[in-house]
Amino acid sequence: MANATQTVETVKTAIETADKALELYNKVLDQVIPWNTFNDTVKELNRFKEEYSQSASTLVGEIKTLLMNSQDKYFEATQVVYEWCGVTTPLLTAYLSLFNQYDEKKALAQKATLIKVLDDGICKLEKAQQSLHASSQSFNSASGKLLALDSQLANDFNEKSDYFQGQVDKIRKEAYAGAAAGVVGGPFGLIIAYSIAAGVLEGKLIPALKDKLKSVKSFFESLTVTVKSANADIEKVKSKLKDEISVIGDLKTETETTRFFVDYDDLMLKQLQDSATKLISSCNEYQKRHGKKN
Repeated sequence: MANATQTVETVKTAIETADKALELYNKVLDQVIPWNTFNDTVKELNRFKEEYSQSASTLVGEIKTLLMNSQDKYFEATQVVYEWCGVTTPLLTAYLSLFNQYDEKKALAQKATLIKVLDDGICKLEKAQQSLHASSQSFNSASGKLLALDSQLANDFNEKSDYFQGQVDKIRKEAYAGAAAGVVGGPFGLIIAYSIAAGVLEGKLIPALKDKLKSVKSFFESLTVTVKSANADIEKVKSKLKDEISVIGDLKTETETTRFFVDYDDLMLKQLQDSATKLISSCNEYQKRHGKKN
């Protein structure tokens, strides 16, 4: 049968493990995915909508949807953990209050309270992990679409492609129309104006077109790197979270079969109180950070 020291260690470790799992959300995941920058990037997708073919435009639309889905699933995960914190804080506050004039009855109440915290934590964290998995899947699908888009843009921006030639024709018409509208001096003046337009077209406008299309391709190449990195980071956190959930489950089972003592010494009481107080603090910090979708 467990002694008081073993009970303290079991309870303390259970609470600390729950706190560690919460920290994965509160400090790790939020830092590896800069969502404000991510939102700006998604908005940029609209800015380039006139700069690629219909085939590429279709892919961009699909990529945008996948990226928004991944973000929605991430925030769904954070909301579930937020709900757990909302339950945990008052429960652990009650748990701490039971140390006053401690007796056998209060020890049993503490045990039930702690099991409730751990049980709800397992349920909520597993649900959050499922949402993270869905977020990761959307990022992964977006990565695949971005690879297809890179190939499509390479074809579109090739100087011999129908898309590129179409853009050149469009610029040519605009240049020559402008030359004709501003000409003075009869047919010879028109010839001179067209010559100037041709020089501007070849010397400035077509190179500018190439630079613009190159910048579009570079933007999506950079986005590909960002999406792959975000997906890898979520996968790492998922793996760590899975380990923590497993440990919490084991500790919950151990807690259920552990006798809670009433004869803790001052050091034991402080260890139990400190671990619970820290988890309350972490929950408060989490709720402050995730009180609304950024």
